[in-house]
Amino acid sequence: MKLRALVLLDYDLPDAGLIEAADQQKALQAKVDEITKGNPKIVYSTVDMRERRGDTQPDLKKMKFRQT
Repeated sequence: MKLRALVLLDYDLPDAGLIEAADQQKALQAKVDEITKGNPKIVYSTVDMRERRGDTQPDLKKMKFRQT
């Protein structure tokens, strides 16, 4: 069976610039690497951070993901 796990984290960095945001992404990537390092069942992982607008929280169960 193939599975995909999704984790959604909303950051609030009101006074941060691009450098602090990049530092947060690097720290998150390090934690993901730590989780995946010892698990041979995880075949792929990636981290991406983007600017967020609004304060509503999305419902992951209703989100659709497309691959091209």
